Amino acid sequence: MTELDQSKIREKLDRINNPEKYRNNLESLFWKATVGTPSTIRLYSYPHQDPEEPFIECWFHYGVGPVPIICPKKTAQKDCPVCQFCYTKLTKSKDTEDQKLYKKIRVTQRFYAPVVDRADAELKPKLWSFSKTVYKTLLEHLIDPDYKHYLDPMKGFDVNVTSEKKKDMLYPTTSIRFKPKEVPLAASDKEMKRILEQTPKASDLFKLLSVDEIKQKMNEAWASNGDQKDEPEVASNYLEPNEDLDVESAFKSAMSKEDIPF
Repeated sequence: MTELDQSKIREKLDRINNPEKYRNNLESLFWKATVGTPSTIRLYSYPHQDPEEPFIECWFHYGVGPVPIICPKKTAQKDCPVCQFCYTKLTKSKDTEDQKLYKKIRVTQRFYAPVVDRADAELKPKLWSFSKTVYKTLLEHLIDPDYKHYLDPMKGFDVNVTSEKKKDMLYPTTSIRFKPKEVPLAASDKEMKRILEQTPKASDLFKLLSVDEIKQKMNEAWASNGDQKDEPEVASNYLEPNEDLDVESAFKSAMSKEDIPF
């Protein structure tokens, strides 16, 4: 029998016993605009993948437990229990609650870019999650003759970011404006190298779960019915064709979870 890695087991126990510590550590790796207060940031190409792909594109399922699940179908062309559930059951149902649940847990695309905040004296690299509208603007500037080098560490451009909460809108609206003057990412080559090396890796932050692990997450989310339990009762495998699903309970459970903002 292979000897288990004791350090990994201790880390798992620590994560269970001290969830806030790990949540705070995770949140510190992400940059978020402050509503009502303009920020100046510097974007640069994500250094941990093909240079032809300067940004990060991820696909998530929200609403299945408190932490988003990476979609294996969109990410790695593998079977996804959540997609299976959405498209073989929920989309075929005429029930209003089923449709609401489908909209809650269906696959959602998110976009990320590495940034440093100019207000941060240490220039700690973080990942910024933004909307499709902002992503479109960033892509358009990459083919704009005046700004196409904005990701370049030496002759790129800083960006002003404004986040505003408008009346009758659920989420704040983010707008960006490129500054016209070229400026290096950092004051020295050594500092630039440090920023690139310390850029968070998406593969470390967003783990691709196995099919069985995702099914377990789904079962736990539905079995808890929105209640936070240390050891939730595992529901029967409702992904099987002959299994009845309590959609009302599933919907209440999914809608009661607060999405983590990344």
